[in-house]
Amino acid sequence: MSSAISCLKNKHNIYCLIVHPILAGNAEKLLEKVEIISTNTITHHTNEIDVAPLLVEHIKKL
Repeated sequence: MSSAISCLKNKHNIYCLIVHPILAGNAEKLLEKVEIISTNTITHHTNEIDVAPLLVEHIKKL
């Protein structure tokens, strides 16, 4: 993935959307040229999407 990002970065903005932001080892370093956006299912500094409203909506239907 990091090779593809390197090739595309000069021509495009690249976004990586993550549901569960578990970025092990040097994964975040490899993705440093990418804007990472994640849900708040796991606390991480990339959390931008709150899933609570979706959960509440479905819990109310139970």
